[in-house]
Amino acid sequence: MFTQDRLILKSTVACAALAPTLAHARNPFEFPTPVTPVAHETLYVHNLFLMIIGVLFSVGMGFLLYSIFRHRKSRGYQAANFSAPRAPWQWVLVVLPFLILIVIDYVIMGIPAYHAVLSMANTRGDAALVVKVIGSQWRWRYEYPDHGIAFTSSAPKNERQSGEPPGENYLLEVERPLVLPVGQKVRVLLTSTA
Repeated sequence: MFTQDRLILKSTVACAALAPTLAHARNPFEFPTPVTPVAHETLYVHNLFLMIIGVLFSVGMGFLLYSIFRHRKSRGYQAANFSAPRAPWQWVLVVLPFLILIVIDYVIMGIPAYHAVLSMANTRGDAALVVKVIGSQWRWRYEYPDHGIAFTSSAPKNERQSGEPPGENYLLEVERPLVLPVGQKVRVLLTSTA
């Protein structure tokens, strides 16, 4: 018994020591903070769908577990000897969940999804600037097709070839960064050489 008490004490101390680090840890499954209106709309639709699906899963799993434990053989229940609904109330129990799911899918989830897709689809009109970005392993090629400007931007060579450990943002650092207008709509065409 004494060793069990020591084990409990050690695990409590370890949890207390790790608590401050866990409190400030970022959730790895969390999306980055959205900046654009389209990203806000996408995150809103994602969170709405996740909440609806979570509620549906919880209700369905709760009903399933209730049915399993309430109607088990050890309590004296016998299996039904029919395979299809017969009475009107049985048809209601079959059709009603289907209709509820249709309303959830096409109204509650469909309208916000349709609005988000429309806002994403409007990429060609009203763009102040069009930029074509061609990615490669250690370089980016930027082209402004409307202005006839093109240049290549590479990662700094000293970081690629040095034996030192890279910095925190070494994949974001380039010799000639891309310049875009602030507060205006920019259409970005992404492609790669591989």
